[in-house]
Amino acid sequence: MKYQQVYQTTYNKTTEAAKRLLIRYFKKSKERHRPFNKINNDFLRWITPYREAKFENNLKASEYEAFSQFSERYTLYQGEPSKIHQWVLEEEVKQAYLGKNYKTYNAFIKDLAINDALNEISRHYHIHYNYYELIYEQEKYQYFYLKDFTNMSYESSEEYKEMIVVKYPYKAKEFEASNEGDNNEKEPFNQDVNQNVSITESMIADFKDDERMLVLSVLYDLVSKPNHGVQLPEFIRACKIVGLYEDWSVFNDKIQQSTIYQMAYRGIDYTTNKKLQLEKINSVLSKLESLKLKAISGRLRMMKTEVSNKLNK
Repeated sequence: MKYQQVYQTTYNKTTEAAKRLLIRYFKKSKERHRPFNKINNDFLRWITPYREAKFENNLKASEYEAFSQFSERYTLYQGEPSKIHQWVLEEEVKQAYLGKNYKTYNAFIKDLAINDALNEISRHYHIHYNYYELIYEQEKYQYFYLKDFTNMSYESSEEYKEMIVVKYPYKAKEFEASNEGDNNEKEPFNQDVNQNVSITESMIADFKDDERMLVLSVLYDLVSKPNHGVQLPEFIRACKIVGLYEDWSVFNDKIQQSTIYQMAYRGIDYTTNKKLQLEKINSVLSKLESLKLKAISGRLRMMKTEVSNKLNK
């Protein structure tokens, strides 16, 4: 079996196993009358420490260089993800592999795949919080996919619309009006936008430069990976937020020495104090709340959980 097939087969099996376990967890929690917020927080507090303890830490400790090469695969190659996995596993990763704590190279690849699958599950789940809340409330487990919808946000899916109308019946008229609007000639949209411009401008102006660079860091990290979940409207909005920073030193030849670059490059780790990291994440999340940056907010919530776990140790 080719290395890419080993990786993909293990990745798929991990995702399917996690899907079955999560559905079982949802059902048992529902029987015990647990609120969704509790089971959601319990799951998110568990998955990242589990992944790091069982897989990532071991991968770094035993095969740091090989793990690093695999982590950089999207900067080493361009193309379809399956091809990139094939190339990097056959070249850079294999050359860096030492084989100290793994019986076979395939065993190492399987741990890479499990680590990636669990990380993707965590990212996806953060972004789709409202979707899974509806599934839990209505026990619509046939809609439990544990993967992103193709070329659309979950809010545009028929599954979500069906469930949200059950919870909020008035939404049915909104969807009907939206569909009718799509079939009719649209009026100039500026008349609907102008009333919100001043509010949005004040919201964006409220971001500090270090907060803008945290948004940029998260955005860059997301879009450098496949299936990142960042739709073009979110990308455009994020660029608008980030683009208002005041530091013009980024146009110097030695941009790496600028403060703004270091903020973006290090992301949340620009501040080493965990309490200050948590405060910054909470501040950015509160400012993003009404700006419709779901993927970035989802990643920030994941980071918040990770920082909180480290603080509580």
